[in-house]
Amino acid sequence: MVARKVARKVAKMVVKIVVKMVVKIVVKMVVKIVVKMVVKIVVKIVVKIVVKITAKIVVKITAKITAKITANYTIQLRTQNLPFALYA
Repeated sequence: MVARKVARKVAKMVVKIVVKMVVKIVVKMVVKIVVKMVVKIVVKIVVKIVVKITAKIVVKITAKITAKITANYTIQLRTQNLPFALYA
């Protein structure tokens, strides 16, 4: 009788320890998977936002540079054509 009680207690303790270990391992794996998924989603969102902002900045800068070049070129053309305009 005593041996059975001891055996049952030992078996219960072993089962508890094994269950705790398995739960820890499973929780770690699930957390890793969830973290990876969340990181992927966050990175995608951040990349989209950064690309949009960068594109807007590039478009603005390009527009400014193009406007300056166009303005300078038209001024050069006007000053070059000025004598002809005077003769006409």
